[in-house]
Amino acid sequence: MIGKLHLPSSCGLENSQNIHVRYHSMISILEKFRKFDTASALINDMRAASLLTPQALLIMIRKYTAVHDNVKDAEHLLFCNKSSFLLNTKSFNVYSYSSIMLCYLKAGNLNAVLRHFYKMKALEIEPDRKVYNAVIHAHAKGSFVKEARSLMKTKEEKGINPDTITCNSIIKPLCNARLRDEAK
Repeated sequence: MIGKLHLPSSCGLENSQNIHVRYHSMISILEKFRKFDTASALINDMRAASLLTPQALLIMIRKYTAVHDNVKDAEHLLFCNKSSFLLNTKSFNVYSYSSIMLCYLKAGNLNAVLRHFYKMKALEIEPDRKVYNAVIHAHAKGSFVKEARSLMKTKEEKGINPDTITCNSIIKPLCNARLRDEAK
């Protein structure tokens, strides 16, 4: 067991929300230094003390998926902790799909990105900006320019305006594939 965090009472952090903030900070710091086992032990301690929040798990998942190229491990981490979330919590689902899709994109598995996107849509989970950008990038990287542009249009119709990342998601893969005219 890790033990409890102790801060001086002069910090003014006495309520339960601030206790969670402190635990979340600890998890983030541990993961920054790739101490995943220690962070996992802290999460288990939080669970035992009924202090575990979905945000604590999301911090761990986000850091874990950012560091590891092994998407299967990231998927396992997400779904083995699914019971800690409210059932059908759409924000968790969007976040989990986004994390998994970004891992697959990083690993170059474009088919898996698209498979997860269509699975999300079938479950009626509304994609967010990160999901759209990952799928646009996957389409562009696979030289499916028409599909990438169509998805950009769909994204705009949903009220999610393109940002620099969106534009780079389509332009960079096309330029790398020497499809400069398509990138325009």
